[in-house]
Amino acid sequence: MAYVGKYNHQLDQKNRLRIPAKLKGELGENFAIVRGTSGCLFIYSAEQFAALYEAKAKEISFVTEEGKEATDALRKMVATMSVPEEDNQGRFILDANLRKVAKINKNVVFVGMFDRIELWAAEVYEERFKELDDDEYDKALEPLGKFGF
Repeated sequence: MAYVGKYNHQLDQKNRLRIPAKLKGELGENFAIVRGTSGCLFIYSAEQFAALYEAKAKEISFVTEEGKEATDALRKMVATMSVPEEDNQGRFILDANLRKVAKINKNVVFVGMFDRIELWAAEVYEERFKELDDDEYDKALEPLGKFGF
């Protein structure tokens, strides 16, 4: 399963969104939205989130110092989780707290990031990822070299 691409959308007057069709096919019916990093939200399918729990979260030992820090980080993340219900047109209400932390007012950007979908306020996304000329783009990709890209 791989989510890819960038999709611009808008919240409607009732703060509802629809997952773009090209991403929705991979995501499935049930999904969770949590506060992500760098000002965006992460969207995972129910299966992906369950797999993360099984593979990673259950391994955290809450009795070691490192485990206590990881448990606190996990608490912070899971406390922001929203499991939205879609209406018969595939729309869902974006949780007010998540809208606030991601600074989402109206325009949004969905970005497929292979194993998750990121949801950004369009203004935040455009400021962070401005259009780059060829030289700037090449330089921006240099950090990926450390990871074999």
